[in-house]
Amino acid sequence: MGGPALRAPAGRVGPRQRLAAYCLYDFGNSAFTTVIVTVVYSVYFRTHVAAGARAADLLWGLAVSGAMLLVAFGAPLLGAHADRFGTRHRTLIAATLLSVAATATLSLVGRGDVAAGIGLFVLAQAGYAVGEAFYNAFLPDVAEPARLGFISGLAWGIGYAGGLLSLAVAAWVLRGSHGPDDASQGSYQLLFLLVAAQYLLFTAPALLALRDVRGPAAGTGGALQRLGRTAREVRRFRHVLLFLIAYFIYDNGLSVVIAFTSIYMVTTLGFTMAENLQLFVLLQISAAVGAVAAGAWADRRGARNAVLASLVLWVAVIASMATFRSRSAFMAIALVGGLGIGSTQACSRALLAHLVPAAKRAEVFGFFAFCTKASGSIGPALFGVLSSWTGDQRLALLSVLFFFVAGLILLFLVDERAGRRAAAEYSEQPSPP
Repeated sequence: MGGPALRAPAGRVGPRQRLAAYCLYDFGNSAFTTVIVTVVYSVYFRTHVAAGARAADLLWGLAVSGAMLLVAFGAPLLGAHADRFGTRHRTLIAATLLSVAATATLSLVGRGDVAAGIGLFVLAQAGYAVGEAFYNAFLPDVAEPARLGFISGLAWGIGYAGGLLSLAVAAWVLRGSHGPDDASQGSYQLLFLLVAAQYLLFTAPALLALRDVRGPAAGTGGALQRLGRTAREVRRFRHVLLFLIAYFIYDNGLSVVIAFTSIYMVTTLGFTMAENLQLFVLLQISAAVGAVAAGAWADRRGARNAVLASLVLWVAVIASMATFRSRSAFMAIALVGGLGIGSTQACSRALLAHLVPAAKRAEVFGFFAFCTKASGSIGPALFGVLSSWTGDQRLALLSVLFFFVAGLILLFLVDERAGRRAAAEYSEQPSPP
C-alpha cells in the first residue's frame, strides 16, 4: 500500500489550488455540523422520527454518545494506521463520503424509523469527525510554517460562512412553519438532501487535490504497535502531551458555552427563540472574524500566545456573562465570546500543527479528535448538576471559569519553541523485528 502512487502528481495541482481546496472543505462540512448536529436533525428526530416515544430524549442521547465513542477510540487507531501505510488521503476520502452518504440517506428516515434514524446519524457523525481529524492533519501540507495560524484561522472563518449558508438554506426550506414542530416531514427530508449536496460539492476539491506527500513509514508494525511506540516515546513529545491535556480541559469550557448559552438566554434572561436565532447568526460572523484575526496574530506572536490570549478573554467573558443582568449587555458580551470561539479553535489547531512531527500527524490529530469528543463529558455535566442543585444558572456558569483557568495554567507549561524543535528533529526509526 502507499508509496509513489500516493504522491501528488507534479505540476497538476499548485499550492494555491490546494490551499483553496483545503479551505473549501471547512465550508462544505460546516453544513453538516450546523444543520444536522446543532440546529435541525435533533429536533426532527425528537418531533418526527421518535414522536410519541417516552424515551425519545434518551435515544437521542445514546445516538450522540455512540458516535462520540466511535470517534474517540477509533480516530487515534485510524491515524496511526494512516501514518504507517501513507493512507491519510484515502481515509479522508472514505470518511467524508461515508458522512455525505449517511446524511443524504437521512432523507429516507420517516416517522417511527428510530433504529435507522440513530444508525445513520451515528455513521454520519463518525464519518464527519474522522474526516475532520484527517483534514486537520493536512494543515502543515498546505501552509508554510510561518502562515499556519493565518491559514487555520482563514479556513475556520470560511467554515463559519458555510454554516451561515446552510442556515439560510434551512430557513428557506422550512419557511412558512411556525416552529420546528410544525415543519413537514418532507421539508426536513429535502433539507437533508441539500445539506448533503453542499457537503459533497465543497469538500470534493480537497478530496481531489490533497495527497499524501510521505510514503509508508519505516518498519512493519501496525497501528497498535505505533501507538505503543508513541507511548514509550512520550518524553520526546512532552509538549504535545501537555497541550492535549490543556486542550481537553479548556475545551470542556467551550462545550458548556456551546451547549448551554441558548438555554441560559431563554430561561435566565428571557430571550425569545427569534432573538436567540438572530444572535446565533451574529455569533457565526463574530467567530469567523475572531478566527481569521487571531490566526494572523498567532503567526506574528506565536500560536501558544494566541491561545493564551483567547483563554484570558474567555475568563473575562464568562465572569461578565454571570454578572450582568441586562439583555443588551449580554448580547454585546456574547459577541465578544464569539471572537473567543473562533480564535481558540483556529489557534489550537495551528499550535498542534507546529508541535507534531510529520511522521505522526494523522495519529496525533486523531488524539486531538479524541480530546474534542471526550471534552463534552465533564463540563456540561458539571453545569447541569450545579444548576439543578443550586437552582441558579449564574452560579453554574461561574463553574466554567475552572476549565479556562486550569487550561490557561497548564498551557503556560507548553514551550512552543522547544516543541517545534523536537518535531523538526524527530526521525522515525524502523520498528524492531
